Amino acid sequence: MEHLIDKYLKKPEYIKELFNKEVSISLKVDGAAFQISYDKKNDSITYHKRSGSSKSLGPIIDEYTQLMRKNINDAIEYFDNKKDILKQYKFYAIEIFNNSYILLTVIDNDNNIIDNVSKLKEISKSLNIDCVPILFNDKLNKEQIDSLLEIMSLDPKTNNDTYKEYLTNIFGKGEYQKFLNGNEVEGIVLTWNNDKIEQLTSDIMAEFDKLKESDTFKKTTEFLNDISGKINDFFD
Repeated sequence: MEHLIDKYLKKPEYIKELFNKEVSISLKVDGAAFQISYDKKNDSITYHKRSGSSKSLGPIIDEYTQLMRKNINDAIEYFDNKKDILKQYKFYAIEIFNNSYILLTVIDNDNNIIDNVSKLKEISKSLNIDCVPILFNDKLNKEQIDSLLEIMSLDPKTNNDTYKEYLTNIFGKGEYQKFLNGNEVEGIVLTWNNDKIEQLTSDIMAEFDKLKESDTFKKTTEFLNDISGKINDFFD
């Protein structure tokens, strides 16, 4: 949420425009995250520390970590019994939270993020674990937007119960509330449709491939200026 606040302070109109698009909002719980990977070629399951990217794996969890962290060891034992189900997808991000497990994200065999809420709930049900708590998955109305912007303007030291009250007032009561009872609110995660960003990335890579095939680097400045213009146009 702090990244969104920084962007809002620098460019509030951009954030307001984002809030007028369809958005998925999930609760960020304060737990211990790890990843599970299925290697189809070797037909093997491995467990990893969480990486900084939703599409990349962190380091493999070693035996020392398992020995020193009972919650990780217990989790590995649990999911070792779910291998037939885990083989359906490339890898999973799991959160250990209050002696239970929450499915955060799933990457399919084509390296795509499965972001359909119903599908995520279906996968979590097959693993007999919780699904990432979804607060909202639609287009926000003006009242909700104003309330979210108000949260972003609150003092970081604001009482945790105040944040919980805000969330309930904005999104109403739902399944997500069981994760709030007696727990700290670490934050909320907002996800927008990335089609436009992916198209921008595709355009950049296409231009880069053309540059690599040229016999000279004289076009470099022109290339960088063109890309800079595309990025500025995207965020304007």
